[in-house]
Amino acid sequence: MEPVKLLEQFHQISHIPYGWLNAGLLVSYEPKMEVVAQLVQKLGTGTRSGDCPFEMKEIRNETYYARLFLEEKHGVLVLGPVSAMPVSNQSGHLVLKSVGLSGKLSGEYARLQQMSSRGSISQLARAASFLFNLLGEGDTTYTDFIETVSKYNSRIFHDNQTDAIFHGNQEFSTEMYSLIQYGRKEELVHFLQSPHDYGNAALLSKNQSRHEKYMLIHSATIAEQYAIRGGLAYEEALSVLERYIQKFEEAKDVNLLASLHSSMLLEFAELVGEASAGMAKTLLVRKTSEYINTHLEEKLTVDRIAGALRLSPSYLSSAFKKEAGLGLNEYINKRKIQEAMRRLQTSNASVIEISEALSYPSQAYFCTVFKKMTGVTPTKFRNDALH
Repeated sequence: MEPVKLLEQFHQISHIPYGWLNAGLLVSYEPKMEVVAQLVQKLGTGTRSGDCPFEMKEIRNETYYARLFLEEKHGVLVLGPVSAMPVSNQSGHLVLKSVGLSGKLSGEYARLQQMSSRGSISQLARAASFLFNLLGEGDTTYTDFIETVSKYNSRIFHDNQTDAIFHGNQEFSTEMYSLIQYGRKEELVHFLQSPHDYGNAALLSKNQSRHEKYMLIHSATIAEQYAIRGGLAYEEALSVLERYIQKFEEAKDVNLLASLHSSMLLEFAELVGEASAGMAKTLLVRKTSEYINTHLEEKLTVDRIAGALRLSPSYLSSAFKKEAGLGLNEYINKRKIQEAMRRLQTSNASVIEISEALSYPSQAYFCTVFKKMTGVTPTKFRNDALH
């Protein structure tokens, strides 16, 4: 099947904008709008990061695009931008400004987004890998394409199950990535070691090894996004992502891929934990934070932690503040509220159940601390997260 024909069919089914650049020239794009042509030229000619087969980036405020690096004869394919949020002329103006385009196209950009699928980074990742595989196979027929899309259409393009990438089980994926976002490495270790229903992920390649590598690249991309949401610096997150994608690509033994994937997830979680704490990685700080993170559901005091670490309370309090840059009680509250945020996003537990589980003396006190640290009440935080 000719690439142009395949891409046209892809757009008709997915409603994701695309543009194909070959040797810097715009070969094909849909829909036929000036703003799409200009966006593809801007987004498709930037510097490639490493040797990744495709990459996904956020322009701003949950607006994403993907670049697929195909064989030399095929050039570069740009998918998107897609937005997880409604787009107005004003927000469209900011997106265009972010990539160096004139705000005069903001009205047309807003119309483009109204015509296009609204989606998350995970949905774009699925579509990118799906299309990369079809173009890379080289012998895809029209019938193959239609049969494949018919089989996986709802999962790849149109579902609303955010981030169910590496596994078909949305609950598994949401829980796994949320532990990264909140830097819960120890809990993630136990989670990965426990039995789970992994669901059924869409087959993205006829070759099992390639399929598993593509799924790991999906997972790496989503893990990177959750790590950035959790406070990890973009440059550091990108460095981890590129390093593991390179490891996935170079792996000769398929049996090594699972351990590489686990190592990547745990590294992201550890780095987020350190970044969210905003602390130097000294021995005292590490031991203190490890104790707190493994006893979040218990009543934590300076005296108790000092006793567990065999230190005097006064020394622990002053040394921790000096080395970490914040007081120990402040850090305890910060970690408890971060855990509360995670549970509000990933569980059906009520506010009072969460406050009791984290050993707050009352729901009212918990809500006061939560609002002081986040700016909103627990109920509003949960409602905003759901919408």
